[in-house]
Amino acid sequence: MTTSTTTARARTLWILAGLVLVTLNLRAAITGVPPVLSEVQDGAGLTGFETGVLTTLPMLCLGVFSAFAPRSRAGWASGRRSPSRWW
Repeated sequence: MTTSTTTARARTLWILAGLVLVTLNLRAAITGVPPVLSEVQDGAGLTGFETGVLTTLPMLCLGVFSAFAPRSRAGWASGRRSPSRWW
């Protein structure tokens, strides 16, 4: 194995590990609402429809914004959208 191959493989493993950790972190936020939903509904005075919209919004955002992910990733890879250029 050459050094560049080893480096590429290590980078891929780090990216995969980061993806798994982000996924685990987001899962808790999305699945944590149903156990306390009745308390949120009562406390905020929401109707059944409004509660349904509240629980649908995270999944809707994931679906809508995932359509922009490939194009956004291309911008990051080329350096056009690097965080250092934000300010």
